[in-house]
Amino acid sequence: MRPGFKAASKAGQMRVGIGPRGPARRLKKKPPRISGGPKGSQLLTTPEAAVYISVSPHTLKFWRRRKHRCGPRYLKLHAHAVRYRACDLEVFLESRLVKPARSSAEVDD
Repeated sequence: MRPGFKAASKAGQMRVGIGPRGPARRLKKKPPRISGGPKGSQLLTTPEAAVYISVSPHTLKFWRRRKHRCGPRYLKLHAHAVRYRACDLEVFLESRLVKPARSSAEVDD
C-alpha cells in the first residue's frame, strides 16, 4: 500500500459498473443538445459529433487523417483537442444529399 492512503473497508468498496440499483446498463447515446449562443456555434467533441451525424468516432478520426480530407470541417485547438461546430456538421450532411435519378416513366411524361 502507498504511504498516506488508507485501505477501504470491504463494505465501503464499490465495484466498477455496479451501482446501488444493480449493474449499470449501457444506454443509447442521444444526439447532443445544441443550445446557447448563435445557432451552430457550440463546439462538439469527436464522440458528440459522431453521434450527431451517425458515424463512429473512429470514422471521424480516419477522415481527419486521410491525405484528401473527406469529412466535416473541424477546429484543432491544440495537439489533442479537436472540436466540430454544429453548423459545419449540417453543411457536411447537406453536401452528402443525393437526388434520386429520374425514372424512365418520368422522362416520357
